[in-house]
Amino acid sequence: MNNNNHVNNMTLKDWWYKSEHPSSQKRQMFLYIDFAMRFVHSKGYCVKTFDPKEIEILNNSIDQIKFNYLIEMPEEAATKTKLMKEDIYNLALLQVGLYCFSANNFYNMNSNFVKENFDKFVPVLPETDIPYLRGIIERNANVYFTEFELERIKREDNNLQKEIEVLDNKNEIVLKKNLEKKYNDFSNDKINNVIYKQIIKNNEYQKLKNSAFVSIFVYPMIFVILIGILAVLAIVFDLFSI
Repeated sequence: MNNNNHVNNMTLKDWWYKSEHPSSQKRQMFLYIDFAMRFVHSKGYCVKTFDPKEIEILNNSIDQIKFNYLIEMPEEAATKTKLMKEDIYNLALLQVGLYCFSANNFYNMNSNFVKENFDKFVPVLPETDIPYLRGIIERNANVYFTEFELERIKREDNNLQKEIEVLDNKNEIVLKKNLEKKYNDFSNDKINNVIYKQIIKNNEYQKLKNSAFVSIFVYPMIFVILIGILAVLAIVFDLFSI
């Protein structure tokens, strides 16, 4: 399923290779890609391709990520889990690929080589993300990048609280409420809903049309065939009754 109605887009490939960005912004961009992937998973879709030419950054804003091609996942739970896990793995592979390979060499990247030689790529990867990427690529873990990041933030906040020697009860309650809001707001669903709403709506409309086609054309055809079969059976019955 493809949708290219948005304007002022830049592909992830062009954003990464044709302009300079601070490392913190690159890392944030991957978090937003993961948020978008989690959103489409929650709507019953997976990502057909993680080719950086087919991932768009809308309006020059890294929190507006659009996958050009989505696939509707089947209802069967085991298959759905498998497809979602493959997306998580492919996003981790995309991260390693963009950090470690040039634009000319990116498409020569071999996933098995990356898995078997992960340590060779470690010096180029963000230090905070090495445990996550290693877990996904080497051990086939099944954790979203944003889940990993939220847990990392919580650990940092816990350490910060321990460093504060004395907190009166009032300030402690305020701090806990602020942290709780911070964790609850760790999402990008509002923006992703706007980006993917029309794409998913168009797909649902197409499914409805297909269903209508079945109702209008296929069912009457089945009915005619059944009538024909019954007529033949009636003739055969009459022949044997003579």
